[in-house]
Amino acid sequence: MTSFAVTSVFLFLIMLMRYFSVAGLFYLLVWKRPLRWRERKLNSDKPSRSAIRREILWSISATLIFAVSGAFMLKGWEVGWTRIYLEPTRYGWSYLVLSPLLYMALHDTYFYWTHRLLHQPWWYRHAHYVHHESLSPSPWASFSFHPLESVIEALFIPALVFVVPIHVAGLVFVLTSMTIFGVINHLGYEIYPRFLVDRGVGRWFISVTHHNWHHRRFRCNYALYFRLWDIWMQTDRWPNVSAARDQRIWDRGSSRTRVPRTR
Repeated sequence: MTSFAVTSVFLFLIMLMRYFSVAGLFYLLVWKRPLRWRERKLNSDKPSRSAIRREILWSISATLIFAVSGAFMLKGWEVGWTRIYLEPTRYGWSYLVLSPLLYMALHDTYFYWTHRLLHQPWWYRHAHYVHHESLSPSPWASFSFHPLESVIEALFIPALVFVVPIHVAGLVFVLTSMTIFGVINHLGYEIYPRFLVDRGVGRWFISVTHHNWHHRRFRCNYALYFRLWDIWMQTDRWPNVSAARDQRIWDRGSSRTRVPRTR
């Protein structure tokens, strides 16, 4: 039990450092340089200091839950129950490269459907309202979850390693990508090149504009990495960028008491 607690604390510190490093970097590069990015700004309103502080505190709470889940995964690896492997050629070089993409596709599927569940009235009132208090999100909102939602988010990847093989480097890549994409999705500024946003190959990937519209309209754009599930389930919405930038908060009432209609 002591060993598990030590592992959990160690992972908590590592994950917290990753969260502050990634979110802090984008905050410094974009939010602290508003004039440089003013033409890419998506929301006319901006979160207050107290709102950002709230996002950080909820994210720290979520990181603790993620760390405990990660500790279970590591302990499973220690006793040989997981499919995490160290030898690069064990399943071939092609699988080594493609397995992280497989994990991200499976995770995106899980995220899409649990996210839609969290927008149902009971789940929204009791958990997901925390994340949607960030109507105009900042980079710090990426892990701003109620503990119940954090548990849901923390279950999938640790469970997947017991079923689907992945090299330890691929696993680190997936977990790091999850943090980076989460921060970018909540940036509030469209940092991707214009030729990649809703054009060509960019039509299939989540951009800042795409996820920002979810925070403004609630009932669309549920996915994390790819737009495929949203497109297939007809929940994909694409705003006019200038309209998105000037869009005011759709409901000035508290998201704690007002539950958006769901599909």
